Amino acid sequence: MSDTTPSTGDGTAVRTPISLDIRPPISMDVENVWFTASEQSQRPIDPPRVVARVSGGTGAVTVTILSEDGKQPARLPEGLRFNGTTRKLEGFIPTIRDVGEKKYLLRATDQGGGSIDRVFVLKVNPVA
Repeated sequence: MSDTTPSTGDGTAVRTPISLDIRPPISMDVENVWFTASEQSQRPIDPPRVVARVSGGTGAVTVTILSEDGKQPARLPEGLRFNGTTRKLEGFIPTIRDVGEKKYLLRATDQGGGSIDRVFVLKVNPVA
């Protein structure tokens, strides 16, 4: 059995301090969003709608919105976009042609390579 402790050659052990910064894993709460369809296009969302709240992780955490199976970028209704930095839906309220419910996958990834997926539901109700 050999000793792998570094030494100075005269038998004195060399010690190197190590500091660890252990952070909690990523956690993400998702807020499903419901809209009442707009009869006119280009009606702005005001204020933008929060979709995800993220905590934990190592370094900056990015959030992307994907198709329900997580294999490709999401195709949101025309004029609607997801801002991965603010984690909000921005742009324009979906129109009548987008009425219905659709599931997407939100993926949060930290700089250390950790990730978490959550289902997000976007529902566009018909005009009353």
